[in-house]
Amino acid sequence: MADLFDDAQMYTASDSSVGEEDHASSLPYINLSSRYIFEGELGKGGMGAVLLARDNSLGRHVAIKRIHGSMVRSKKAIDRFVTEARSIAALSFENIVQIYEFGRDEDGPFVVLEYVSGGTLLERIRRGKLETEVAVEIICHLCNALSIAHGNGIIHRDIKPANILLTKEGIPKLTDFGLAQDQKAENTQADVGEIIGTIEFMPPEQRAGSSNGDERSGLWSLAATGYQMVTGKSPKVIREREMPVNLRNVLLKALEDRPRDRYQTASELKLAFQSAVARGAILKGDLEEGICASCNVVNDITRKYCRNCSESLIESCLSCEFECPVWEDVCGECGTSQSKAKTALLLEYQNAIDTAEQALAMFEFDSASGYLEPVLVCNYNFAGQLVDVASQVSDKIKRERTVQFKLQDELLDLALEQLASFDYEAAEWTLAKFPVELRSKEFADLLAETIQKKETAVQLRCDIQECLKARVVDGLLKTTEQYLLLKPDDERMRLLFDRLSDKSNRDAAVQTSNYRAALDYFKEFNDRKCIERLSLYGQDNQLNNDQNKLLDAATTRASKSELLKLEIDRLDKMKQPSIELLRKYLVLRPNDQSSQLILDGLVLRGSKKEALGYFKEFNDRKCIETLSLYGQDNQLTDEQNKLLDAATKREVKSESLKLEIDRLDQLGQPSIEILREYLMLRPNDQSNQLILDSLVLHTSMKAALDYFGKFDDRKCIETLTLYGKDNPLTDEQTNLLDTATKRATKSELLKLEIDRLEQLGQPSIEILRDYLALRPNDQSSQLVFDSLCSQVDKEMTERSRRISTVLTIAALVIATAVLIYVGIEYGD
Repeated sequence: MADLFDDAQMYTASDSSVGEEDHASSLPYINLSSRYIFEGELGKGGMGAVLLARDNSLGRHVAIKRIHGSMVRSKKAIDRFVTEARSIAALSFENIVQIYEFGRDEDGPFVVLEYVSGGTLLERIRRGKLETEVAVEIICHLCNALSIAHGNGIIHRDIKPANILLTKEGIPKLTDFGLAQDQKAENTQADVGEIIGTIEFMPPEQRAGSSNGDERSGLWSLAATGYQMVTGKSPKVIREREMPVNLRNVLLKALEDRPRDRYQTASELKLAFQSAVARGAILKGDLEEGICASCNVVNDITRKYCRNCSESLIESCLSCEFECPVWEDVCGECGTSQSKAKTALLLEYQNAIDTAEQALAMFEFDSASGYLEPVLVCNYNFAGQLVDVASQVSDKIKRERTVQFKLQDELLDLALEQLASFDYEAAEWTLAKFPVELRSKEFADLLAETIQKKETAVQLRCDIQECLKARVVDGLLKTTEQYLLLKPDDERMRLLFDRLSDKSNRDAAVQTSNYRAALDYFKEFNDRKCIERLSLYGQDNQLNNDQNKLLDAATTRASKSELLKLEIDRLDKMKQPSIELLRKYLVLRPNDQSSQLILDGLVLRGSKKEALGYFKEFNDRKCIETLSLYGQDNQLTDEQNKLLDAATKREVKSESLKLEIDRLDQLGQPSIEILREYLMLRPNDQSNQLILDSLVLHTSMKAALDYFGKFDDRKCIETLTLYGKDNPLTDEQTNLLDTATKRATKSELLKLEIDRLEQLGQPSIEILRDYLALRPNDQSSQLVFDSLCSQVDKEMTERSRRISTVLTIAALVIATAVLIYVGIEYGD
């Protein structure tokens, strides 16, 4: 065993050439040269340098920061380096430089950062002081960054223009968190009383000792940075007269000596700067009487629209909506100052946008969108810029939502690949990049499992090293085995394991051989031999955990397969074979050819049954597809071929009928017979069924109307009643049926009355006339009516003759009497 311990260093030596005092050895080892091409040096300092490189995989530039020389052996330097990496990694925000990778290589520790190409804020200030609005915009961005950092318990402690990078668009990004303090950690980067930072930008309490600072210290440093931006001079000496008038009060309060006299939060400081700028902008826009706010042309005060640009010279009061001239600040109706009201409204909108951005930074997408709603619906011209900003933030929310959830999937896939190669450090780093607020349970569980595996592997390696140093062999093989389960690609540990197995424990070699043989049987799905092999070995030896697990797995699989086989046999006897059970069984016993043949037969019958089902459902296309698909890999039976031919013929015939139906429909000559024939082949075609029903309805209605017009109420009623058995009647059909029924009923009653009077020998011409008005086609009644009318005519003629005779006689009698009277009178 002596040679084993003599060679112990070769098994456990670190990949780093640095010795025992190398505090960076705990960092993950990454080969930078395989992924990045170095293009130059961006900066250099006492601790190290920042290099410009290009990422071969993603095609983007990155900044690689690293420490070198004696600093690699400095625990404090390494701790600050690690603190910077972890601080940035915990802060995912657009105004904080992002970190891509963190680890070490043969040259020492490094961190891969986002490359910001616009230089530092200090370089920008050296070209001249900044405009007030530009400076305030930068301060507001940095306040957002500090809000995120402070919300995560991180204090920067070295805010200054040199540590603020600018993009080409002028967007600031806070960097260099090497002196940051994590308030949630038990230890910090500075000893008690130690002074760290840059003196010009260091608040009084930090000069007394770094441990005295808090969030308000960072705000003092930011205000000092703001002082240098707007004055162009170092804040080593603060001169009030150098400050812009509208920012003076804000800067003086932010630079107070006592922290309690300053602004207490980054949001409060941001709001103060914004209020000062907004108030100044509105006061600057005060107009003289008659001046147009759009083009500054002088107008007559009685005009409502500008004589130059046609813009309205009247605006509604923000309080009472009373119309006021644009040059008047105080509303004549309610006395509201428009400038103050505008300032308040702009600050309200700005606060809503800031709150939305903070919610976005915390990945609260729905809340962020809700905060923007009042701004987005605003239609005031003076707030147009904020509306545009709100719209941009809204678009950013939508983009960020999409990006983050896509990023989660990409990081998860990448981490799974890294875990598959047992690179737990890289997998942890990959998973930790995704924001905590958006992590799914699956994501969080995977990260926790990865960290646990990484820590377990590190601990096992340390235990192996201690055993080798102490020349203790007991348990070493087991510990090495556990380590190799987590890190099977560690060739040095594999060599140690092999030598331990070969020299120290011959029984272990036999045990491993036995295990591998049993594992081969298991992989061949020969559970019986696997169980026999392990059981035989276990009679004289104690099985290890892996062998016990393999024995349990083989026993479980054998038991499960036996139960499935019994159930398959039982169902087979009942002639109720189950494809699902056979498939489950064959997963456990893929070498069982007889069961495979049974499954193939069932699948064949299942395909036939499925195709037959489609045929019965008149879905010939699916039937043909099913049989054709099955026929690609299998030979169809005669019955399947017959079914395929029948489905094909029916499909062809139905398509032909459909074309004929469409042709007749275009000609306006639809055919009920063809539709009925088509629907016998395609009864599920609802559209053509509706067309047929419509045609039948139209035909039925036409026939009923013909019968009604011919006074054949019985056939009219029969036609409508017959149609109504299978179809709901329309209102028109119902009205026709009611009319026919009433007419039929009335005619029947009149017929009964006519028959009764005829039996009494008292026929009625009036009743006959009413009846014939309802039944003009009744010839017998018409003859009776005509006969009665003829008889009446004869009686009337005879009566007239008699009356004429009587009148003639009466006339003769009168004439005779007259003659007699005349004769008597005149004596004739």
